[in-house]
Amino acid sequence: MPGLATAPERVPGTDCFGIKLEARLKTAFMSKYSFKTNINCIGCASQIKPHLDKLEQEGQIKHWQVHLTDPDHTLEIETSKLALEQVQLYVENAGFKAVPKEQA
Repeated sequence: MPGLATAPERVPGTDCFGIKLEARLKTAFMSKYSFKTNINCIGCASQIKPHLDKLEQEGQIKHWQVHLTDPDHTLEIETSKLALEQVQLYVENAGFKAVPKEQA
């Protein structure tokens, strides 16, 4: 019929909004992400603390912890709202390296 708009072609692996289904599934349940970081001292931990505390207060993450005595200076984050890539970007935007432990 003339004048009717057609829906845009859907990209395989995405929902109706174009969001990757894999990313949506990863955040549907509580996830615990571990990153190898360069957060290697109390000073570094105190620099990233306000950034992660803000995400915690906003409900974006449930809990976070840095293991300074671990050789990888592991940062653990629990979230049901953010994908691994989003958490990694937040940490990097705060000025630190964050390599997912699966990829380290």
